[in-house]
Amino acid sequence: MTWENFSKAAGVFCGSFDNPNWFARNPENTVYTFAEEAPKGTVFPAGFPVYQGHALSDGGAINSPTVYPVHSMVTNKAERDK
Repeated sequence: MTWENFSKAAGVFCGSFDNPNWFARNPENTVYTFAEEAPKGTVFPAGFPVYQGHALSDGGAINSPTVYPVHSMVTNKAERDK
């Protein structure tokens, strides 16, 4: 993934840290992107913004996220699309 369309944005994948739990994740500092590509078994925590693709459009506008009221697990695409 490149950031050429988002020159004023920075993204950090928390799994890339030696200790991925060194900071508290909350809905104000964490988003989940590319949910449509998430493997079966992925859990999205309740209250966090979840984007099916990019969080930002090509023009830089913020796409609409889904915020699940309860923890939600990816099962399979057919069930997710209901």
